[in-house]
Amino acid sequence: MLKEELGGILSALNQLEQSASLAQKYGPYFFALALLVIAPFICRKIFQESLHSADADERLRASQDFRFYFRLCVVGGMFCVFAGVGWWTYENYRERARTVAQVAELKTKLEKFDAIMKGMNFAAYGTISDGVPADDVLIANMFDPNMSIVFAKLPNKSLHSEASWFFVVLSKQELPPTLEFNVGWRPHEVGGEYDVRTQLMLGKNNGQYKFSPHQDPAIIRPIAN
Repeated sequence: MLKEELGGILSALNQLEQSASLAQKYGPYFFALALLVIAPFICRKIFQESLHSADADERLRASQDFRFYFRLCVVGGMFCVFAGVGWWTYENYRERARTVAQVAELKTKLEKFDAIMKGMNFAAYGTISDGVPADDVLIANMFDPNMSIVFAKLPNKSLHSEASWFFVVLSKQELPPTLEFNVGWRPHEVGGEYDVRTQLMLGKNNGQYKFSPHQDPAIIRPIAN
């Protein structure tokens, strides 16, 4: 029975590629198993074979050497066991700490991204309900490939206003609080068309705005409720 077991063990050890793969995969666990289980049996087998025809004194000296190597294998195996358990504990702790750190970093990035997205404003729109006479015309003059501004006169004017104009600002980038561009203003009473440098002070979307053209630059600003 013992010979069969040793034969199987020796056969497995002879498969160097498999043994090397197991050693690389399991590290200290593989060597702990080898030193605690496999090595003593191999040593015992070699010891018996070598002392088959030896005298008593030689057997005594060999027994002392065998005890030394046996104890050395046991101590080495125990060391590997503790090293393997310690490494496993450390790896689990480090992996847990790494996971917690990565989750915290990801959470911070998501919160930052969410805050940026909430603060970003790529589109703005509102109604100019004050400052534009009924027959005046507004035309947005902007030549920017990253931004578009459109004015459109509403068929129904706002309450207490002569005329209402709806505007939309579309941008590929985040909009600043104040935009500056040229507005083609065609006042009915004066005649002709004026290219007016204008500042648009953005407020809440779908809000009411006032157009003040008689200053430089002209201003389109939100009307305080």
